[in-house]
Amino acid sequence: MLFLFVRIVEEILELSKLQGERSMFLQVFRVMRVKKQKRHRRAVRFYTACFGFREPFKVLCDGTFVHHLIVNRITPADTALANILGAAVKLFTTRCVLAELKSLGASYRETLNAANNLIMARCDHENRKSAVDCITEVIGENNSEHFFVATQDADLRRSLQKIPGVPAIYALRNALFLEQPSSFQRQFAQSAEEERLHMTDMEYNMLRLRKKRKLSDDKEGDSSDAQEEEDDVSHVINTNVKRNGSDVKDKVRFKRKRAKGPNPLSVKKKKKSADTNGTTSGKESKHADGTVRSRKKRKRKSFAPNWLCNSRRNFVNGYYEHRGHINPAVTFGLFLARKLSLTRAVFYMVMQCLGAICGAGVVKGFMQGPYQRLGGGANVVNPGYTKGDGLGAEIIGTFVLVYTVFSATDAKRNARDSHVPILAPLPIGFAVFLVHLATIPITGTGINPARSLGAAIIFNQDQAWDDHWIFWVGPFIGAALAAVYHQMIIRAIPFKSRA
Repeated sequence: MLFLFVRIVEEILELSKLQGERSMFLQVFRVMRVKKQKRHRRAVRFYTACFGFREPFKVLCDGTFVHHLIVNRITPADTALANILGAAVKLFTTRCVLAELKSLGASYRETLNAANNLIMARCDHENRKSAVDCITEVIGENNSEHFFVATQDADLRRSLQKIPGVPAIYALRNALFLEQPSSFQRQFAQSAEEERLHMTDMEYNMLRLRKKRKLSDDKEGDSSDAQEEEDDVSHVINTNVKRNGSDVKDKVRFKRKRAKGPNPLSVKKKKKSADTNGTTSGKESKHADGTVRSRKKRKRKSFAPNWLCNSRRNFVNGYYEHRGHINPAVTFGLFLARKLSLTRAVFYMVMQCLGAICGAGVVKGFMQGPYQRLGGGANVVNPGYTKGDGLGAEIIGTFVLVYTVFSATDAKRNARDSHVPILAPLPIGFAVFLVHLATIPITGTGINPARSLGAAIIFNQDQAWDDHWIFWVGPFIGAALAAVYHQMIIRAIPFKSRA
């Protein structure tokens, strides 16, 4: 029986490791989602830069895509598409798509109603065509309307990859995906870019004619350059005559560069001059001998008294040392493992008992009827079981609890399984849950002497005190066995370091 409970505790620790693996899986899923978003943004930038797509993007939807959105409840559709494209969208469809949905019967009525709310793309077909043919004709040879085509038809998506500048969108369950540009589309964009970089024949002929015209103009202007220079000099001389009317001509004057002053916005304001009485500013004071002493700003002291700061610091330190025992059996086990001093262990037990008494009193004050009907919640050995059965149940249940506390807070296990994020309350809570399932039919689950004492004192009936010794002896024996088993056997086994 003892080893069975030890096995249960090990299963609890394995469950905590699975919880850590689940968090690692969520982290991997988050990374995959970020990569998917980056891949979609890269494809959208390719179409906007090479084929002139602009916001808001226009999405042409066929009946299969709208039906998939309705079945998988991907609503609102414009928001879902805007998330993968990173911009606002407008949803379009054609009359041929609506006619095809209408012909499919009542099973597609909800899809037809949703498609009627979309914007109608221009479709000049007098007679109804299939949705594939209609969308292919609307797209044309170069997708002049810059449509994103949303369809679940794989054949249609493959045919659209052979048309330059036609991005395709499809859905898998409740996720939307944007297909990456095909090799044909990338080659088309590269060849178009190279054509824009090279001159056409017409541009080359125009450049050659311009060079010829410039050379002919230069030859004709050489003869007249000398005369034009003389005219310019005479014009400059005439403009440099003084304004007083004399024939004395001024020299050509150049503007001298003067040293610039400092920026007025970056200059500090001048300090005010001292008063006539000879007094100095507030930060300086004169002694009797005339020396000036600077006065530093004093630090403002805290209004909180020292005893309050010390008590708050001691409370925080005590919390981390305490680790929330709330059980004299746990405290007793930690004392035997030399993790608590005798004084602190006794103090913890006294406070735990006082807390249990106060809690039982509060329950009695607020719930008079259920309190008396359920016997005040006092622990007793239920009919059909002997006192030996109750004592054994309390010993085994407390052993499981205290052993779980030791295992979950063991420094050696933390060093071995440091890659697994685990919270100590998680396996301890599982252990308490399993012990309650096993021992409630026998003793009502004590495993906490403080809890049993508080309920017995407040209820104060003979039946509450008849078997009360079981709920002190049993938990203390179980805590001692758990401490010995963990310290002498488990921790004596050297763990193997991972190479």
